Formats: sequence, C-alpha cells, structure tokens
Amino acid sequence: MNAFPANYAFFGTIYFPASTEIVTGQNVNLVRTESGTFRETRNQVWIEKNEQGENISSYKEITRDDWSIYLQDSSRNVNIQLDLHARKVMHSVGNDPQVTLHSIKQTS
Repeated sequence: MNAFPANYAFFGTIYFPASTEIVTGQNVNLVRTESGTFRETRNQVWIEKNEQGENISSYKEITRDDWSIYLQDSSRNVNIQLDLHARKVMHSVGNDPQVTLHSIKQTS
C-alpha cells in the first residue's frame, strides 16, 4: 500500500485533501488583487500593500457578512468593500456611489 500524508484521504489512486476550508467573508484574512494585497494584520485592522509590498493604506474593519468585509479609512473618508462573491474590491468616498477598484484574484 502506498504511503500518503495523514491529512489526505485516499480514494483509489487519487489523493484529495481530507479537509479543505472554504474561504468566506467570515474567515478571510488575505485578499490578493492584480496590483497588491489587503491583509488583516491584527484584530479588525487591514493593511493595503502594492505589488512591491509597500504599505498603501490602513483600514479599520467595520463589519463582515458571509460574502464581504467592509473597511473604512476615516482620515480620508474612504470605504472599501472586499466582495468575495463578486470577486471585486469596491471603493467609495463619503456617500458617493461605489466603484470597482480591483478584481480579486485570490483569497485565504
């Protein structure tokens, strides 16, 4: 019998991870876009970085639901929605309508 990692299930000759956590708005802490990342660095604080890893902005998490994380930078009156369902980062200033800022490429 072939040896395989303990965290994998064996079905015939194909190996599958035994448990794969599905990323949702409730458990996500990293969102990658075409131009950088949004990462939760500590409880309810998110940092936006560019492709070079330089800090762009800091946001406070306002709330989450099953599909989205809602962030705010009150110093600039900027609101961000990390919409995992639509795979978009939405941006608004004050009460202006949201516009798409980035496409989401990967989450974890």
